[in-house]
Amino acid sequence: MAERPQYSLRIDAFTPDTFPMKRLAEYLGDLAALLGETDSVHLCDVTEGSAQLNVKVDRDSVPMVNRRLTMVSNHEAPKKAMKAYESIDKRLAADNSAGQLVAIAGKSESVVIRFPGNSRPVPPDFGLIKQQGCIDGVLVSIGGQDSTSHAILTDHDRTYTGINLNREQAKAIAPMLYSVVVRVHGSGVWFRDDDGQWQLKRFVVDSFEKLDDTPLSELVDQMRATPNNGWSKIED
Repeated sequence: MAERPQYSLRIDAFTPDTFPMKRLAEYLGDLAALLGETDSVHLCDVTEGSAQLNVKVDRDSVPMVNRRLTMVSNHEAPKKAMKAYESIDKRLAADNSAGQLVAIAGKSESVVIRFPGNSRPVPPDFGLIKQQGCIDGVLVSIGGQDSTSHAILTDHDRTYTGINLNREQAKAIAPMLYSVVVRVHGSGVWFRDDDGQWQLKRFVVDSFEKLDDTPLSELVDQMRATPNNGWSKIED
C-alpha cells in the first residue's frame, strides 16, 4: 500500500535540538488550523534540515486538505485558515526566520505555501498620525474610574479600543450597549503596524449618533411607497 500523503513545515530558525517545546506547540497548533481536518492529520516526527515538522494526512481527508491549502495560497481560504497562515508567518518573523510548507509524495517534493517571515518588506514608519474622523461599530464595553470613560466598539472582525468619552457622553451612550450600531465622531491617533495595517491608538469623542438599522427590504418598500418615485418605469 502506498504511503499516506505527507506535509512538512520547514523552519529555518531552529533544529530539533534547539526548538523550545512551548514554541513547537504554538507552531503545531497553527499548522493544525492551517491544514484543517484535525482528526485526520497526524504528527510523524521533527527532523533536521533546519527544523521540519512532518505530518501525514489520512487518505479520506486528502482532497479537503489539498483544496484548503490551494485556497490559502490564493488568499481565498476560510477565515480560520488565513488566520493560521498569518500566525505562522508572524511567528517566523519574530523568530528571525522564514519557512515553507512542502508536500511530499514518495521521493518528490513541491512547495505548497511560502512564509516570508523576516524577509517580508517592512512598511515605512509614518509615526503617529492624528486626524478628525468617525468610527462605526457596536458598543461592547463602557467604563472607567477617572473623569474619562473608555469604550470599545466592534465592527465585524475589527475591534476598536482606546475610545475616550467624558462622563456625560458615557451616560448617554451606555443604553446603546450591545444593541445598535453607533457612529462616534472625534479626533483619532493612528499608527501603521508591521503588516501595513492602520491601527487605532486613541480616539477622543466629540459626538456620537445611533445609526439606522432598518432592514434593506423595509427601506426599499418605503422608497417604493413614495409618490412619483419613478421606480415603476424601470425595467429591473
